[in-house]
Amino acid sequence: MQLLGTNISGLISHCNLHQHPCWEIILNVAGEGTEKVGSLEKRFFPGSITLCPPNIPHVKNAEDASVKWQDIYLKFDDEAKLFPCEPRWLEDDANHTVETIFRLLQGLYYDPAAPRHAVDSLAEAACTLIAHWITDGRKDKITEQIKNEIIQHFSNPEFSVMDAMQGMNYCPDHIRRVFRKDMGMTPTTFLMHTRLAHARQLLGTGGASYSIREISDLSGFYDPEYFCKCFHQLYGCSPRDYRNRK
Repeated sequence: MQLLGTNISGLISHCNLHQHPCWEIILNVAGEGTEKVGSLEKRFFPGSITLCPPNIPHVKNAEDASVKWQDIYLKFDDEAKLFPCEPRWLEDDANHTVETIFRLLQGLYYDPAAPRHAVDSLAEAACTLIAHWITDGRKDKITEQIKNEIIQHFSNPEFSVMDAMQGMNYCPDHIRRVFRKDMGMTPTTFLMHTRLAHARQLLGTGGASYSIREISDLSGFYDPEYFCKCFHQLYGCSPRDYRNRK
């Protein structure tokens, strides 16, 4: 893909009907209303993403003149054929990943000292992620929320999956069912796999100076013996043997 431009709109309530000879991804960051792309009309809201193919007329209006909206847009040529040639609507994830990438792009795109390959790589990352969401579907918001909690806190041995689930507005049994459907395992199993994957990384090239006990601690385990037992069950060898092989 080739990045052709990116910008943040002002706070406005109306955008005239227009079209571009290139692809455009529009991320709404403030305000609500309706937008029409071709013959399709959808509501927009903070975090909504509109994928507009080339030469398709589109228009965007707030609820009324007193409401202001703002968006960040990315214009590009889809040389890799990442997207189907039809309008699509998606929503950013709980971590605001697309918004984070787009805002980073704003700072780099208009910085003459910034390396252009960094700008292009960020734009390609955003497009590839959105294309993945379109083709593979999105996991349930419940799954994304509990998964993010686990990834952020797995190294803390005090972290409890049950506490994290009870902090959500859903029954823990419902959360487990949704998570298992999306991920193929329970949240507790995902926590264990995340901890052991981190330990395996440290045992490889990431932490040669750490002892087995220290790696156990850094991976969220209180007991090194229990850590070694879990590691062997998942990977078929002890942490020490794994390190020696590496």
